[in-house]
Amino acid sequence: MGTNYYLQYASKMWDKASNFFLKHKDKIQCNSQIHIGKSSAGWTFTFRKYDTEELQVDTYAKWKEIIENEEYEIVDEYGRLHDKEDFFKFVEEKQKDKHDYDDCELSKDGYDFIDREFC
Repeated sequence: MGTNYYLQYASKMWDKASNFFLKHKDKIQCNSQIHIGKSSAGWTFTFRKYDTEELQVDTYAKWKEIIENEEYEIVDEYGRLHDKEDFFKFVEEKQKDKHDYDDCELSKDGYDFIDREFC
């Protein structure tokens, strides 16, 4: 059992058009969220990898750069909002957890990535 995390426009930005989300609508959950990754007990945080013409995310550093944009916020699959700094600390702490999931690939900055929804 684990928890999925998503990127969405911050509440204060909902009235602004989003080319980002429109471009990636085939990858979007509920037409307003993009999957960041999943946390499971005893495993490192597993990030979602995107490798399309419009969106290329294959490192924690790139996810961090996107997430830090003030237009976005992090929510989990239960609708809970997460503080960005606390999320980064959480992900970095999870690096100490063990895992043995064969489908993950290690990014050049040492984080687990998978190229599909990780349920």
